Amino acid sequence: MVPISTDGLKAALLAKFAPPPWEEDSPARVAIDSTLAQDHTARVIDRVIQDIDLQPLLDSYSGRGRKAYRPDLLLAVVLFEMYSGRQSPSQWADDLRHHNPVRWLARGLCPCLSVLYEFRDRLAPFVETWHQQVVAAISDLRPEVADTTTLDGTTLEANASRHKMAHLDTVEKHLQQLEQAEKAIAENPPVAENPPAPQQPEWMAKTSAGREQQSERHQHAKERLEEMLERNHRRPKDKRLPDKQVRVSITDPEAASGRDKHGVYRPLYNVQLVWSLMAPVILAFGVFSQAGDHGMLPNMMERLTRQAGRRPKKVLADSAYTSADDLAYCAKHDIDLYGPWQENDFTKDRPAVKSPAQIPKAQFAYDGERDMYRCPENHDMPFEEYKYKRRADGMNTRSKVYRCPAEHCKACPLAATCAKLPNKGRTIQRHPQQELIDKHVERMGTAEAKDQYRQRGQGERPFADLKTHRGLHRLNGRGLTRAKTQTALAVLQHNLQQLDSLKKTGNTGEPSPSTCKIPA
Repeated sequence: MVPISTDGLKAALLAKFAPPPWEEDSPARVAIDSTLAQDHTARVIDRVIQDIDLQPLLDSYSGRGRKAYRPDLLLAVVLFEMYSGRQSPSQWADDLRHHNPVRWLARGLCPCLSVLYEFRDRLAPFVETWHQQVVAAISDLRPEVADTTTLDGTTLEANASRHKMAHLDTVEKHLQQLEQAEKAIAENPPVAENPPAPQQPEWMAKTSAGREQQSERHQHAKERLEEMLERNHRRPKDKRLPDKQVRVSITDPEAASGRDKHGVYRPLYNVQLVWSLMAPVILAFGVFSQAGDHGMLPNMMERLTRQAGRRPKKVLADSAYTSADDLAYCAKHDIDLYGPWQENDFTKDRPAVKSPAQIPKAQFAYDGERDMYRCPENHDMPFEEYKYKRRADGMNTRSKVYRCPAEHCKACPLAATCAKLPNKGRTIQRHPQQELIDKHVERMGTAEAKDQYRQRGQGERPFADLKTHRGLHRLNGRGLTRAKTQTALAVLQHNLQQLDSLKKTGNTGEPSPSTCKIPA
């Protein structure tokens, strides 16, 4: 898909939308224009918005009734406000009246607050397509942009109270109370001259419309909780939560419950970014209703393939993305994954265990031809049985168990540091993907892999920029769709400016100074 031509855009705007109060040469706009530097962000946004195809957005307006505000101008305002760290439509409304760069972009438009909220929701179906167009344009200038990437995630605070988390029993109780209140009012309608004081809980709305909204939110919360409980029951027993601890926020049931970066238990969303190490570009993004990063790598690689049009050659990630399933996925698609195996910054800082540590599995040699292990004392450990472990997705992982005969372990000089129960013999479990795991661990021990992995820290840059400078530490709207839209708009404004910088430097492979730093 190519951006709509300038003539086609003008024709569509004239036919469907109301003209803005200011023309290009209006005295008010000219006066503001004289105060803006040539490299001002407002000028960049006004220029780069032409790199995306606005035709689907224009077609989303019916063209009937009163003419709507020009969506290209409103989109430019939204992208500038995202860059400025002002994420709320109420802030946009204020800036449209008092902030000169925003007034210059909007050509004097002053839409009401409801129009801005509606426009934000209208953008939801189009932002991912625009992201694909921008990344494709960057790939044309820098074909190697997706070769080496980093994958990381962070949590954003949902727009919901962390003090009113409810479990399923509470939600069902509230639904019953709402139903009883409506039934009581229907049987005894209040008299307008002397309405009786209804006996209802403090949390319940006073009007019928308010109670109807509460009922819809509680019903949504009930469905979400039932889904979460079903998933929780599929987890292994040692990781299963009591039903009372499975809770959601009534105001945003789609948000996951977990601890944020400050250790506070609250509703939140998980944002995943794929960052290019060849240019400061966000190649792919995703927003999910889960607190952790486990299992995200295949999903994000598929998103990268869809959004950037190709898979990377190298991916740098932390231990949350290096499970056996992740290794199998990368091996299948010829992706070199660099990341520690079952180790992170927290495990390195753990205090040393006072008791003698058990001899690690790495010191036991596996004989593939005979399908058995040999212990450090050169004793055979034949296959004994299969062991099944239930995963969170309901599937079972089948591992092989190998055991050293008890007569060897009881007489072994290493028994104290090898077998926890020498009378039963030392056991070793072999994962179905053990060969991939061993190859990965061996490769991560090389100097080349360690040198490559040191670049992973650059993957923190986009999060630092979005949270610190763009105000994306807390979401403004409620629900997963709005969380995706807000994140996508923040990513879009970043990539559009990087595309503009790359156009200035040309296809030289050398980034301009503006692309080497995160603007404040």
